[in-house]
Amino acid sequence: MNPRDSAVLTEHGQAALDYLRRGLRPIPCHAPGERGRKPEDAKKPRITWKSYQTIAPTEEEIRGWWTQWPEANIAVVTGNGLLVVDLDGPHARALLASRGITLPVDAPTVRTGKGEQVHLRCAEPGIKNAVRIIHNGLPPGDPNASAVDVRAAGGYAMVPPSVHPSGRRYEWVVPLGGGPPPLAPPELLRMIVTPPGPPPASAAPWRTQRRG
Repeated sequence: MNPRDSAVLTEHGQAALDYLRRGLRPIPCHAPGERGRKPEDAKKPRITWKSYQTIAPTEEEIRGWWTQWPEANIAVVTGNGLLVVDLDGPHARALLASRGITLPVDAPTVRTGKGEQVHLRCAEPGIKNAVRIIHNGLPPGDPNASAVDVRAAGGYAMVPPSVHPSGRRYEWVVPLGGGPPPLAPPELLRMIVTPPGPPPASAAPWRTQRRG
């Protein structure tokens, strides 16, 4: 880290610069507890961000954003080779396993407020955001409610040291490496493109449903 950055920027600003230098495209989101904002706004961008789906922000933009909003949460724009699997709930990995999908154990992984997000490389064009590609059908308030979302073209994913609306910090449990993340399993990409049908009766002790 440039000494000038550590002297001027907050922890969040320094992290955003580090993500940029690793080839990611960080953007600022609202900080938790901002006056007049709802808790869920902590996952919403503070800027018009769609242009960063095709170009990366500059270091000057990063410094400007986190000078103006020192505690802004950080998201990275997905797509262009980056796919993030959002494992929401305690049984999300088991839902994927019930379809024969295992995510690479060395993939960079973030602990979120309600589960994990796994960063993968996607070489397939046309993979877009997908919500609840598989889920167990339980209502959101149920402690066993679980689902799998995908952040790809047209989306973004929150990254540490951002703070979740629940008050928990996002944390790397498998940190970013020096190179690109592992490739997304082909069977995962097929499931994103073609939603799964009903699971085998013995797949799991909880219900699994089609998305929708």
